[in-house]
This record gives sequence, C-alpha cells and structure tokens, in this order.
Amino acid sequence: VSVWDGSYRYEWAIQWTNVGRSAPGWRYWDPSAGWLWLDIDAPLDPGTHRFELSGSVTPRAVELESFTIDGTTHVVGIDVGSAVADDVAPIVAVALQLDGNHAGDPYTVTIRNVTLTSN
Repeated sequence: VSVWDGSYRYEWAIQWTNVGRSAPGWRYWDPSAGWLWLDIDAPLDPGTHRFELSGSVTPRAVELESFTIDGTTHVVGIDVGSAVADDVAPIVAVALQLDGNHAGDPYTVTIRNVTLTSN
C-alpha cells in the first residue's frame, strides 16, 4: 500500500520469500535500507491463504502494525520512514507483485475481497 501526500510517499510493503539464506520468511520494505527480514519463520504450503495487513501513517512515518496470515497474527510494530516524492496530490494505491522462480514456471493466483479502510 502506498500513500502519496504532498512531498512524501509512505509505504506499507511486506513480502513472503521462499528462496535465499533466511527463507522461507517475511520481509518488509524500508525506503532507506531496502528489504529487511522480520525474523518470522513462515513456511506456506501451496493453496489458498488469507492475508491482512495493518498499518497507519503518522506525521513522519508509516507504522507497520501487524499482519495476519491464515488466522495467525504477527505483531510487527515497526516505524518505517517516508520517502521524498515530487509534489503529488493525495492518492492511495494498492498493489500486489508476483515473482516467478528461476525457470519461469507458471502458477495461478486468485485475489478476492481487497478492502482498504481509513480512519
């Protein structure tokens, strides 16, 4: 989730990765440091999963509060700084990025019931 507000961009970004030295596990995006590991062991079997992400924008940063995968909530409580952006009218964007494996094998993903709420 990205929020542009004036000259700042705030971003909640979380990634499950199943390859690499610390895999499988979860990482979050920090605009000044890149992807950082959350130290949450989280193997996922192929199949259907329910995912929820919770965060908030403060005057200086984004707080990644928690995420829930398949009914298990992981409290994160990390403040992530904002990134400087060109003067942009307030806008919110929700995106999902799917990465393939080294062989480019196809896979199917279905996304349902995307809900964005604001307080």
